[in-house]
Amino acid sequence: MKILFVLRNLKVGGGTTFLLRAAMGLRARGHQIEVAAQNGAMRERLQALGVRVHLLPPTPFNRLQLWTLLKRDFDVVHACNPTAGDDIVWAARRLRRPIAAFVLSIHGNLPAYVQGNVCLREANQVMTFDQSALDRLRQIEWMRPDVHLMPRPVEKRDLKVGPTTPPHLVMVSRLSKTKGPAALAAIDAVETLESRFPGLSLTIFGEGSAREAIVARAQSLNAKWGREAIKAPGRVTDPFEAMAGAAAVIGTSYVALEALFHAIPVVAAGYEGYGVVDEKNLEEAVDCNFGDGFPGVQPQVTAEWLLPCFERVLTHFSDDAGRAELERMRVRLEANHSLDAVAGRLESIYQKAIDAKKAGVKR
Repeated sequence: MKILFVLRNLKVGGGTTFLLRAAMGLRARGHQIEVAAQNGAMRERLQALGVRVHLLPPTPFNRLQLWTLLKRDFDVVHACNPTAGDDIVWAARRLRRPIAAFVLSIHGNLPAYVQGNVCLREANQVMTFDQSALDRLRQIEWMRPDVHLMPRPVEKRDLKVGPTTPPHLVMVSRLSKTKGPAALAAIDAVETLESRFPGLSLTIFGEGSAREAIVARAQSLNAKWGREAIKAPGRVTDPFEAMAGAAAVIGTSYVALEALFHAIPVVAAGYEGYGVVDEKNLEEAVDCNFGDGFPGVQPQVTAEWLLPCFERVLTHFSDDAGRAELERMRVRLEANHSLDAVAGRLESIYQKAIDAKKAGVKR
């Protein structure tokens, strides 16, 4: 198949990470992938795969270029968010001839206003990645029941994975005003635990409005201890190399999933807190995207809440029984989240979209 993905931009995030991994899996199965979006840090990684990237201006100024792209013979056009989906609908209507099968994916929770996006009615197939979004979509009166819950694809890395000594924690998150407090809480928790785990350190990857306060707090603690225990180096497009040597990873969504996919312990925390992920709660953790913006879990991530989580991951998974549990979780995740498994699911959805397009099926 010839597939065109359309996004708002190629900045680092969940949507572009899905795109990158989907492109890997689909290209390995012989499909041709092109991408249209504003520029961003993921552009070079996509181009390194052999993906052709069409740079667009912001919406709505991108619509004329999309109109030109849609004249080409793509089998599937895949919008990776409702804004991109509406841009595609606008361009398609002005083309005044049938276009490729149209697929829409929705990342994260589903805001109420999305019901007003025309792309929801025009898409031949719709997919989402979170159980809460799926439940909300199915509550829309006119929505067909065949909305798909798609596993997030994860790349199997060749790097050696295993905790370094002394123990080191890695946190990956947007350092916004909503997620930044969790990073500050993590620093406070490390300060408390250092006496029990000598040499304990923490690296916080991410950018955002709260980073200045996080850097200041890190510098203060480093000066107190006389060593660089806390680092906040900013954003990286691929933090896995640092994660590979971590005693545990703190994060949600793709960060948590990729860590567990490689048998690295996880404390799931972001907007809200979910906690330590183990084999008993793994399925629930995946369904709620490890607590990222999911109502009903820990509403505020504090140092007091993180302390027992950090203690548990630093002790429970350090022996043979704990490592065996991590391996069992890894095997479970690989069955659904490997690049090939997700690419196969995407192929099936794309074929359904092509068939629905030919049959003239409408929502």
